[in-house]
Amino acid sequence: MSVQPVTISIENQQLRGKLYRPEGDPKSIAVLFLHGWTGTPNDPAAAVLAAQGYYAMTFSMRGHNDSDGDITKISRQDSLNDALAAYDYFTEQLPESTKIVLVGNSYGSYISALTSLERPVVGLSLRVPAPYPDEDFNGPHKGHHDAAVMNWRRQVHDYNHNRGFKAVHTFTGPIQIIEAELDDLVPHESVQNYMRAMSEPAKLDYHLMEGWPHSLGSDPRRVADFQRILLTWLQQIENKVY
Repeated sequence: MSVQPVTISIENQQLRGKLYRPEGDPKSIAVLFLHGWTGTPNDPAAAVLAAQGYYAMTFSMRGHNDSDGDITKISRQDSLNDALAAYDYFTEQLPESTKIVLVGNSYGSYISALTSLERPVVGLSLRVPAPYPDEDFNGPHKGHHDAAVMNWRRQVHDYNHNRGFKAVHTFTGPIQIIEAELDDLVPHESVQNYMRAMSEPAKLDYHLMEGWPHSLGSDPRRVADFQRILLTWLQQIENKVY
């Protein structure tokens, strides 16, 4: 496995990340990771996948970590544009005919779902998928700590009332959803709304992680369990279980 720095230009700003190249013959699918709001890229998981033969790439959206941009001015449209730019860069690094899976965390799950509407994707792994009402999509993103958003998340929503749920409904490939039992930012009803939005429920791989909070953090057991769940699901896609 080798790791190289990545720089992606978008609107006169730079996104920075890492490209993980496996040794030997690579798998037929590759993985692009999308982090959460104010979160960091999941480089440990990318390294594990590369060691198992998968191309993987992480990057930071604008306003996050070492990428350019002022987080107080970043909109969800900006983040979606970042994801599309990262996807396009990633495809240029991959062997011909390699297919891409998106692995999102929280806000990154939402952006992953929207990305699947605009680029070819064969699988979506959505951990603690954060939903958002469509209002203010182009305005500065307020993050999780908005009372109106949190109240909205506790309600039942039909898939056609929201971009994120609609994207999941439109997607016809396998979807993995990982819920955290003690999540204080993405309540159970929000996860259920994502699951109910699926048009092909038989392609759902759902996990309720008992005792888990919203963030994986650095807890070695949570980190290892997530990596195992993700890798098992990717292998099922490779073996055309879905």
